[in-house]
Amino acid sequence: MKRFFSFVMLLAVVAMLVVACATPEQRAQKLFDEGKYEEVVAKFPNLPIAQNAKAKIAERMCEEGKYEEVVEAYGETQAATVARNMLAEKLFEEEKYEELCQTYPRTPAAKKAENILAEKLYEEGKLVEVIAKYPNTLSGVKAKNERGKEAYDKTKKMKKSQKEKALRDIIRMYAGSDAARQAQGDLAEIAKKSQKPTSTKKKDRSSSIKYGTSADDVIDIRGHCQSTKQLGSDQNGLIVAWYYTDVTYIMKRWTIGGVECYRVAEIR
Repeated sequence: MKRFFSFVMLLAVVAMLVVACATPEQRAQKLFDEGKYEEVVAKFPNLPIAQNAKAKIAERMCEEGKYEEVVEAYGETQAATVARNMLAEKLFEEEKYEELCQTYPRTPAAKKAENILAEKLYEEGKLVEVIAKYPNTLSGVKAKNERGKEAYDKTKKMKKSQKEKALRDIIRMYAGSDAARQAQGDLAEIAKKSQKPTSTKKKDRSSSIKYGTSADDVIDIRGHCQSTKQLGSDQNGLIVAWYYTDVTYIMKRWTIGGVECYRVAEIR
């Protein structure tokens, strides 16, 4: 009997030593496996497994219908998302649409509530309020199209300076509407008409290049040529051809008005 008692005591001592030698992670995992989630959180709050334990606690509370407690105590868990959705659905069933949108704005129920609130304002003719509060609802889109069309029609009788500002306001205030798309097109057309025809300008200036025009002036007017070719030389230096897409300038060096430089000697 004494031997048996001694053996039991020895086993108890060994078990205590094993527990004492276990790491915090191992002890926490043992509690987690036993379903003692509150104890895991209380004793090992800084271990990663504590987050898993919180998730399990939140899931259990959600199953018990303790949605508000889950949201308050375990707001970052997946179960809290479920709890918010359930609370939002409850408010929707009670027709507390404004409270729902303010309290749980990112839930599916909030989207349904926004559509109902927007439709009510639309039917009351409060289009500005619909656009301000619920621009992405079906009623909000309809309101933007109607108000945008009114604003766009007014721009047709405006002067250019007023029209450009009004078109930009339409794009900003009624984004996504048909009127906003029309306004963008009109602004693009205005910008296109306002652009100076660069190619024509160059062509007109190029007509000013004549016999004796300096090389610097040619470059200023036409830009650098596509290629050059040495044709020969005379008493003043090399004779060079400057090739452009539409014309060739033969350049020679001589002095005009006391200024010696390469000048246009021939235009081909």
